[in-house]
Amino acid sequence: MRVPETNSYQQQMANLDRQIRALQRKKVELARREHPVVAELRNSALLPSEFVTRKYRHKLEVMGRIKFILERHGRAGRSSADLHAEISLSMPELKFETFRSYLSRFKREGRLEHVPQHQMWRLPVRI
Repeated sequence: MRVPETNSYQQQMANLDRQIRALQRKKVELARREHPVVAELRNSALLPSEFVTRKYRHKLEVMGRIKFILERHGRAGRSSADLHAEISLSMPELKFETFRSYLSRFKREGRLEHVPQHQMWRLPVRI
């Protein structure tokens, strides 16, 4: 029976450690870059006074998806449940309670309108 060479094992472990460090550096570099969704939504979903932080990216992505859905449906609007169901297809981790708090925040900021008679959300009319 042949005993494996210790040197070869140590070299392989050292190579793996180097690869792990290189991948970790790439991960950090990628995290510093602007997320493609944020870049795409920058012009359409951001208010002029806003800047994007890591925490705000998720809210911005949700707002962009809401805007996309509501633009497709015109002035008719969509219910909270309908919007959440459609967004959940691409963002399954988004809880309904969190989503509703985003809707309220977007309404307060003037990004969305809520029509209480029909329980529908829609984009505000810009004059």
